[in-house]
Amino acid sequence: MAARASSDAATSEVAPPGSQEGADAIAAAESSSSSNSISPDGHHDGGCGSSSIDPDDLERTAAPLLRVLVAAPALAALVWGQIDAGDATALRAVHPFLTTAVAGVPWRASLPQRLVSLPRWRAAFPAALGVVLWPGIGDADAVVASLPSGLEELNVRDCEGITARVSFGHLRALKKLVCRDIAVGDATVASLPPGLQELHVEWCKGITASVSFGHLRALNKLDCGGTAVGDAAVASLPPGLEELIVGNCRGITVGVLFGHLRALRKLRCYSTAVGDAAVASLPAGLEELNVGGCSISEGVTFGHLAALKKLVCWEAVVGDAAVASLPPGLQELYMWECSGITAGVSFHHLVALKKLICCETAVGDAAVATLPLGLEDLDMSNAYGGYRIVRITAGVSFGHLRALKRLRCVSTAVGDAAVAVLPPGLEDLDVRGCKGITAGVSFAHLPALRNLDGESFGR
Repeated sequence: MAARASSDAATSEVAPPGSQEGADAIAAAESSSSSNSISPDGHHDGGCGSSSIDPDDLERTAAPLLRVLVAAPALAALVWGQIDAGDATALRAVHPFLTTAVAGVPWRASLPQRLVSLPRWRAAFPAALGVVLWPGIGDADAVVASLPSGLEELNVRDCEGITARVSFGHLRALKKLVCRDIAVGDATVASLPPGLQELHVEWCKGITASVSFGHLRALNKLDCGGTAVGDAAVASLPPGLEELIVGNCRGITVGVLFGHLRALRKLRCYSTAVGDAAVASLPAGLEELNVGGCSISEGVTFGHLAALKKLVCWEAVVGDAAVASLPPGLQELYMWECSGITAGVSFHHLVALKKLICCETAVGDAAVATLPLGLEDLDMSNAYGGYRIVRITAGVSFGHLRALKRLRCVSTAVGDAAVAVLPPGLEDLDVRGCKGITAGVSFAHLPALRNLDGESFGR
């Protein structure tokens, strides 16, 4: 991903139209030679690795580029906002004017190159506001301790040298920290500055059930999936939190509640013991919910979640009543292997539904008939070659689904008649294992079809 720079900071480093500095830079670039290329030893790499721009190409284009940067500051800001650290490294080698401009760009932690040498990185990009540490960097704790206090974004994901003793306490301006699958623990979390807004500590084995996030009052996104986080840690979360991922957290019990998180918009608590009480405690403004593999019952209701746009609920006993309780504004519904779903389930009230995944459930022809006209993506498959749970028959019709773009009904009774009424806008069709599809089937009425899976034709 290209590193994004703020327009105002980038523009301030570009000489104004007609300035002597800009004129001198253009003149020098027009007479530049190959002596400006990046040295083989990486002296000009800014501590971030090799460049993606050919130095020879830059030599030929340096003068036009400088003209743009000097004459059009606003356009120059857009240029800095689109290039990455490797490109910036090459630009630094072309002319001192560009070196100065690059140094003033507030690079973020979205740099595709990773920091290898802290001194060189600081010398090359002194205005940088974010950085990604190379996983193999030596003495990683010391490198973190030496990072500038004004840093706002830091990614130390997979850095093997980070230990449980590392502290981020000196990074008082830190807004985002990513440290997936490393040795950080409760003490590290305790050292984080109160202004932190986004934290990723998923699969960090040092995070225990005793961890507290109570001091992170500005936190709006937390991913601590795959850790020992439990009910107490959830209770410590600030009320302004908007996105929470606690999937695979073994400390989450059926007694956990989310009622204090009134700003919560997205919750992923899959593969935990979350139950009906937890669902009932969720705020009305919740937009996305993943309770796959949880302990919710057939009697669970989602009726109070009026803003819900996406629900993921797999390997559960939820049934027809739960579907009936869903709000009409729901756009995506994933309910595979839900044993409570019967052939009598209805989706008629879900008028905004765009995507429905209900693999290995007992849905039938009647349920298909209740699907909204605007549905675009439908998957009603059985496990390929496995036990057939989906009840749709050879008489099923998808003809009313004129907006349908993708249909999967693997290993079902779907046949030639169902294919014949599919809408002309269909782009993706998977009918593998459908014994009702014969060698005489025709797809001529599907001009938009791009992907077709159906190796069993004619068998």
